[in-house]
Amino acid sequence: MSQENLYNDFFSLMKNYPQANDFIRKLQKNNQMFLFGGAVRKYIESGNNFFEDNLPRDFDFVLKKQYDFNLDDIFQSYNYKKNRFGGYKVILNNLTFDVWELSNTWAIKNKYVELSEKKLCETVFLNIDAIVYDFHNKKLYDEKYQEAKKKRCLEMVLEKNPCKELNLVRSMIFKQKYQMSYSDKLKAVFEEYACMEKKLSDILYDIQIEHYGSERISHKSINEEITNIMNRKYINKCKYLES
Repeated sequence: MSQENLYNDFFSLMKNYPQANDFIRKLQKNNQMFLFGGAVRKYIESGNNFFEDNLPRDFDFVLKKQYDFNLDDIFQSYNYKKNRFGGYKVILNNLTFDVWELSNTWAIKNKYVELSEKKLCETVFLNIDAIVYDFHNKKLYDEKYQEAKKKRCLEMVLEKNPCKELNLVRSMIFKQKYQMSYSDKLKAVFEEYACMEKKLSDILYDIQIEHYGSERISHKSINEEITNIMNRKYINKCKYLES
C-alpha cells in the first residue's frame, strides 16, 4: 500500500465521528502519533480500508511528545480512565481509543527495549502484533508482521510481558484465525505455564472473557491446544491434567 493511504483513510473515517476526530486532532497537534497493533493489522487485512461496518475493536495510539506537558491537560475534557500502566482509555462516538506515551510503554519503561519510536515493534509479545504506523512521517513499520504472515508462524518478539497469560490466549485465537503454527519458543512458554497451573485452560478461558467480554475461543479448544502442545514425556513429567 502507499504509505499515505492509511493516513488519508483514517482521517476520512474520522470525519464521520466529529467528537473522535476533534480528540485525535488534539493528540496530533503536539505529539508524534503512532497507530499500533490490531487497528493497523485490520486495515491491511481489509484490503487497505477502514470499513464502518467492520471497525477495529479499539484504536491503540502511542504518543511521542514534542515538548514537555501533561497529557491530562488533553484528557480532562473527556470522560476517560487510566490503567495501571499509565495509559488512557476514552470512548468517543462509540469508538474506543487507548492512548499512552512512548516513554510509558511497558517494555521501554522497564528498560527491556530502547526508548525509540523505531523500537516500538520490539515491545510486543507476538510477531503478529509487530505493526506500527507513524502518522507524522506517514511510514509503516511491519517487517516482523509480514514475516509472521509469510511463514504462518506465531513467534515471540519480547517474552517479558505483564500480561503474558492474556497473550497466550491471543496466540490461540490468532492460530485459529490465520491457520498458523507456534514457534518452539512459544510452545515452551505454554509448557511452562501448563506445568505451573493444572487448570490452565480454566484460567485462560476466564482471562479471555474478562478481556473481550465474550468467547473468542471455546474452553474445549483451549484445552485441546494446550494438550496438543505438551508431548507425552512432558505431560508425565509435570502431570498436566484437566478435568
